[in-house]
Amino acid sequence: MSISTITAARIMKGQLKGKLGEEEKLSFESFPYVSLAKTYTTDKQVPDSAATATALQCGVKSKYFTVGVDDSIIFEQCSSVEKAKVESILKWAADAGKSTGFVTTARVTHATPAPLYAHSASRKWEYDAIIPVGERACKDIAAQLVEDYPGNNISVIMGGGWSFFLPENDTIFLNPAPGQREDGKNLIDDWMDLKRRAGNQPVFVADKSTLARVDAATADCLMGMKQLYRDKGWIC
Repeated sequence: MSISTITAARIMKGQLKGKLGEEEKLSFESFPYVSLAKTYTTDKQVPDSAATATALQCGVKSKYFTVGVDDSIIFEQCSSVEKAKVESILKWAADAGKSTGFVTTARVTHATPAPLYAHSASRKWEYDAIIPVGERACKDIAAQLVEDYPGNNISVIMGGGWSFFLPENDTIFLNPAPGQREDGKNLIDDWMDLKRRAGNQPVFVADKSTLARVDAATADCLMGMKQLYRDKGWIC
């Protein structure tokens, strides 16, 4: 948030309490440390969530619309990805032997969570069919989450966007948005199989009532996914 947004929020909070407003404090203003951040990409003044999430989660400024890569990336050019890859805080935690996970109100492949586990020359490459034919040597973001480290090591994944994980026209969940993958993969089944082969007890849930019945004492890994385009997730 910008300084002006924080100021307006502080004043409104105070005035709702019957005060002048300026003397109020937002919760995070009482933290022992606060800082300012410059939100920009190396090629634009106004960034998007892919590049800003990469900066937050990987500590590297990069280019607009790119995920988990540094400034050497060429937008939508698959061949430039390998040398541009950067590591995320989630990978550092996994490397240290810690359990990892994320919960998002967006798609699990969306630009904000994606830099935790993926590297892509375009935030749009969330599933295979959306990648230009000439650039399909690069793995889509959903496949990276299930098949590649550190995504395949994550214990808790919750958000939206299950159609990007299912074969084209698959309606296994009576989903109003059927599967969209052209490669025939069912990445949800693949995730379950991967976890079982590793000796874990995985659980997949697709609604709040099923989530409420999960036994945390026996479930080692959890994937919770709803078919949501953006910003509704598990707050329901």
